[in-house]
Amino acid sequence: MGGLVGAQYGGIYDSYSNATVKGGNNSTVGGLLSGNEEGAIVDSYASGPVSGGKSSLVGGLAGIDYPNTTTDNYWDTTTSGTKDGIGGGNTSGIIGLTNKKFRHGLPSGFDPSVWAEKKGFNGGLPYLIANPPTN
Repeated sequence: MGGLVGAQYGGIYDSYSNATVKGGNNSTVGGLLSGNEEGAIVDSYASGPVSGGKSSLVGGLAGIDYPNTTTDNYWDTTTSGTKDGIGGGNTSGIIGLTNKKFRHGLPSGFDPSVWAEKKGFNGGLPYLIANPPTN
């Protein structure tokens, strides 16, 4: 179970999810994606609550990440309910930020020509300029 996608085999760039993600027992659960099998995750974040049942791999960003191709990715440590960005596998390139830090300027690596942040839009969290949220 993933907030944006299940398992991915290509790449995820400049993406985010604020979804609530719940998995059952023996699940792989992540705020953005359940599993990164082979591909890059770059300049992305997840901020919704994430949970899984007994013997699950649960991460604020991804349930599991196999390749070492993640750069400038974040999860909201306040709202996710998880202490780890990745439930299992590679953890480099993934940083936890509090909800307050998410709302005070774009995270490192987020291009201001692609991302914006404005009070009252998307709960004050970063959003994509080309696809702004509706309020």
